[in-house]
Amino acid sequence: MFKDRGNPCGLFNVSHIIVMIVCLLLVSFLLYMSKGLTKDKIKKISKITIIIITILELIKISYNFIYGYYSLTYWAPISYCAIFILAMYFAAFGNEKLSLVGSSFISCAFLPGLLFIIFPLTSLTEVPIYHYLSIYSFIYHSAMLYFGILYTLKVIEKVNNMTFIYHGMLVCFFFFIATLLNSLFDINLMFVSEVVNIPIDFVYKFLISIKGLYTPLIVLIHLFFPYLFAYLLSSIKNKRTSYLK
Repeated sequence: MFKDRGNPCGLFNVSHIIVMIVCLLLVSFLLYMSKGLTKDKIKKISKITIIIITILELIKISYNFIYGYYSLTYWAPISYCAIFILAMYFAAFGNEKLSLVGSSFISCAFLPGLLFIIFPLTSLTEVPIYHYLSIYSFIYHSAMLYFGILYTLKVIEKVNNMTFIYHGMLVCFFFFIATLLNSLFDINLMFVSEVVNIPIDFVYKFLISIKGLYTPLIVLIHLFFPYLFAYLLSSIKNKRTSYLK
């Protein structure tokens, strides 16, 4: 579990599919059990959860240092999904304004969480399924999926333009930091500087073909797609609420 990386598990084999199903069932169960939660209770749960995630993240960083993976690529919490940590701190411990900023990002986080569980490109392509880095990744992104849906349904009254702005502020800030570090250290944080080797051939070839448009396209995808799905979920919730009144 805590040994060096070892043989990668790979994608869409029996192990991956079992873990994927377990994660989705667990998130579904937690959402069902959360139907009666108030905003105050959700905030308390968020505080406990983000402290646990922080400890697990520090273990991940320590692991990489112990085995000599010093490059920022391996340990720095600078990615779209890593913004979830900062957003959770804002939502759980921040003042009213910061809490709204954090909650706005979290409400958009369920799509990236779900996509990672289905396509764990930065996990199962590098480590075995039983490895700490793999287990932590699935726990982390399951938390993104759970809290993303929970905040959209029970914390954010309505996903609107301000949700997009607050979500976009954090995304753009992290992309700025990633681009700066990429240029300084010749790395590819947030996959913003060069095309990652995606195991879907036509997508990979398309991204290679657009050349200079790749970076702005990646930024726009991260800005709009998570927000769009949060907006759709919020709209469905509000229409159902109006119908039941």
